[in-house]
Amino acid sequence: TIILADRRFILNTSFEGGLGRIRDSLDWTNPWRYLTFRTLAVFVSLALLFSFSGNEGEEIVLIKDFDRLWKVQAALIFTGWPGYARLIRGQVLYVKEMTFVEAARSVGARPGRIMFRHILPNAWAPLLVAFTLDIGGTILSASGLSFLGLGADAYTAEWGLMISESRRYFLSDSHLMLFPGLAIAVTVLGFNLLGDGIRDVVDPKNRR
Repeated sequence: TIILADRRFILNTSFEGGLGRIRDSLDWTNPWRYLTFRTLAVFVSLALLFSFSGNEGEEIVLIKDFDRLWKVQAALIFTGWPGYARLIRGQVLYVKEMTFVEAARSVGARPGRIMFRHILPNAWAPLLVAFTLDIGGTILSASGLSFLGLGADAYTAEWGLMISESRRYFLSDSHLMLFPGLAIAVTVLGFNLLGDGIRDVVDPKNRR
């Protein structure tokens, strides 16, 4: 997909039909399309990971080299790369038009030196901020899948699974649901605040 997008950018042409639909599905400016693609990619990745853990008889098993929770986390990480790819690509296209890049070209700097010495060092900051902010979203997604029974295995110390199993005791022992929920909320809030702090450090103009 990245190759197709780069080709469209270079040739300044538009793709039609199926390729256009693939491009639109990766458009994170449209939340419904991006959410649909992300959800579909998660389940496809889960199916692939489960099939790769089969035994010599090609039987699909849920526990082989690593448990189901790690597979869910790997699937969430794997399906999150399109957003990062679009972010870093847009940032590179923005930075390469700046005056210091033009100055490097004017003195005869090679493309490789311009990329690794001037463009990438000034394009990584938004990627770091997005990665830090997405950690909280990944924790919420993994906890939600475990709550629905699609994440961690039974008897695993996982917050979403703890909340799911404590529902039956909500009236008598509500603390069983309270503390895992607070742990999720505090952890996600902590990573969001960390991402905001990193953004303020790398881009002081965004400070409020």
